[in-house]
Amino acid sequence: MKNYKRIFTRNFLGVFGAVLGIGLGAATVVYAATFDGSEALGAGALDNIVFNNDTTFEGVTNVFKNGITIGQQGTGGVTFFNGTIVNSTVNDDGSSIPVTFGDDVRVDGAISRGDGSDDEELPVKFGDDVLVQGAATVEGATTVEGALTVQGAATLEDSLTVQGDLTVADGNTLTLGTGTVSGTAIADVARTINFPLSAFTNTNAANFGPITIASASTEPAFVVNAGGQPMVRWTSADTDTIGSQFQVPSDYVSGGVFKLAFVVNGATGDNDVSFAVATGSNGDALSGATFTAVTGGTNFDVGLTNGDIAVLELTPAALTVDDYVTFRAARTSGTDSVDLLSVVFEYTAAQ
Repeated sequence: MKNYKRIFTRNFLGVFGAVLGIGLGAATVVYAATFDGSEALGAGALDNIVFNNDTTFEGVTNVFKNGITIGQQGTGGVTFFNGTIVNSTVNDDGSSIPVTFGDDVRVDGAISRGDGSDDEELPVKFGDDVLVQGAATVEGATTVEGALTVQGAATLEDSLTVQGDLTVADGNTLTLGTGTVSGTAIADVARTINFPLSAFTNTNAANFGPITIASASTEPAFVVNAGGQPMVRWTSADTDTIGSQFQVPSDYVSGGVFKLAFVVNGATGDNDVSFAVATGSNGDALSGATFTAVTGGTNFDVGLTNGDIAVLELTPAALTVDDYVTFRAARTSGTDSVDLLSVVFEYTAAQ
């Protein structure tokens, strides 16, 4: 590379003196000056101009139209920006063009929006999906308004609210610290309590006791059909009630329906089933519980033939978490015998 220090001093001062002389002698205002290294210094078209000392550009806007290179292969340095980096150009339709980083970006300090003071509510905005390929630690409350996919380990030390889908890739874990996870988009689910037939007791005052395999008087009895399925059978002469009880679970939110599956042993379709529920809570007098009839069991088997399953869905009054619920059922009238196959209670539960 040629040494242009002496040439630069001579020619640059000559150009500067000429411009200054014109400005003072003829009162001419110079708005811009073009500096051509090849003309002013005698440099070739492929030569670089090297400034070995500190260089200060004091203009309001200093434009590098064809790019700028800072550092070189194997040698870096520090670039100081005391201000804001913006792209002042726009698209043909007038929309703004973002500043583009065409490579990986390493940030040794914190990323913030605004001056970082505690009283500022200026969250960092991401205009696209965010993919975290390493561990992510969130120390404050976090709200996600769209889908969140975590492909690495994620640790939450505060609350996380997800308003979209939360997906943790296979083989990874989501670890919660002392905070909680809540989400407005997490739907409640339907859960069931299953009551085995062995959990029922004959609740008739005169025949109170376990249900047996032999029916006496008006008592229903355990039977097994030809397929080996156990059931509780009421013949046309049996009218005793059978009952069981449970406590409303802590995840109960709303609703509640009893589903009783009966097998019809005939084709008359005139059988009636009664169903009643009594509830109480902590501190209530157990003897004061009143059974309330639940409608829906009249002629429940109309149109069914011998061996068909009829599922009765009976909805009691609203329940409350930790309520003590006692219920009882019976076949009250009709021509055919009726077999009780199963009983479940279905309710809406919180996730």
